[in-house]
Amino acid sequence: MKSVSVSKTMPELLEDLFRTSSENKQQVKDRILARLQRKNTNLTPEQKYEVSERLGGIYLKTYVCKLKSCAEDVFFETCKKDQDFLLWIDSLKGRKTGHFYSEKEDTLKETARGYGNAEKPEDYLDAFTKYVNENKDQIEAIKIACTKPSGMTRAQLRELKLALEKEDFTEASLNEAVSTVTNAHIVVDIIAHVRKAVLKTPLINHDERIEAAFTKLTATHRFNKIQLDLLEKVKTYMRHESILNTETFEAPAFKMEGCFARFNKKFGGTLLELIREINTYIYEGVA
Repeated sequence: MKSVSVSKTMPELLEDLFRTSSENKQQVKDRILARLQRKNTNLTPEQKYEVSERLGGIYLKTYVCKLKSCAEDVFFETCKKDQDFLLWIDSLKGRKTGHFYSEKEDTLKETARGYGNAEKPEDYLDAFTKYVNENKDQIEAIKIACTKPSGMTRAQLRELKLALEKEDFTEASLNEAVSTVTNAHIVVDIIAHVRKAVLKTPLINHDERIEAAFTKLTATHRFNKIQLDLLEKVKTYMRHESILNTETFEAPAFKMEGCFARFNKKFGGTLLELIREINTYIYEGVA
């Protein structure tokens, strides 16, 4: 089994990676991956959610897997682009797991694919369906996801993700399990998984839902060129988001346009109604 030392700090590892010497870049890559893997193990549920938010909806485990599969030049460019994120996540103080000390170096080990406490994807999905149905009346966020997802707030979405993650049900693992069982590439958000478990709604890839929602919106209304361009920006942003609300327009992607008030003005004061309509098309419109 291959062992990789990660005794260096992330700033030191990135400096080694970016240095224009002939040092073995693969060794540095392995050390960075090992450090990220160790960090992922120690993050609290709240920190994992925050990391996921910064990664556009994917979990750190998925991000590490993508980095691992990158060619050397792509890995280099990705780390260069994500340098601030890598330094930030390395600075997070994770949960305390006890005062155990060892002189042995940390290692990156090959691990088998797993699904929470289940070995088989089918068992994982069955456990998820059982948990959601047993708690749909106790956990408010699950109830909202099933009854009115178009009205879900970011706080409620966070509550939903944290509640499920405490039971080892994550968006990334659910997508992987469904993809394995169906032998098809499935990427949907946690709201879609909950609605599938309770309402038996079909799992339609998130990108397809977003595309269909905005196509229906533009077919229903007459927008001018400026409005269509703005809607295209919103659509692009929503490919990495689960809900759309007024808070969305505080994101850096929209601040150059003047946030919600200015967007609303360009839509003649109807943006709030359009937001509700888009959210309805994304979830309830395909139920």
